[in-house]
Amino acid sequence: MTIFIPEERANFQLWFYEQAQKKRLSEEVNAEYERIFYDHIYEMSRLNDKDNALNDKQIRGGFHDIVKKMNIQMKKLVTEEQYVQHLENFGEIVRSAYRKMNWNE
Repeated sequence: MTIFIPEERANFQLWFYEQAQKKRLSEEVNAEYERIFYDHIYEMSRLNDKDNALNDKQIRGGFHDIVKKMNIQMKKLVTEEQYVQHLENFGEIVRSAYRKMNWNE
């Protein structure tokens, strides 16, 4: 099972874009914010590619590593208030992945 199929990634990207607009980021910061988000969502969606040959535990660990890496980058980019909003918004995506992959929280 794929963590995020292309249609899900597209839906997440649209939803996340709308949430990012609420943060009122400058054009430059918004462009970097989106790049970081899209890069990491893509990376997450590739974790369970057949050529990776990862088991479920490794996929879950990789997923968490990607989330941590993304959050570190986001925290450096935005204000504290915007970062809190980011964590709340991205938490929805993480919960969605947990439900889909049947991972216990």
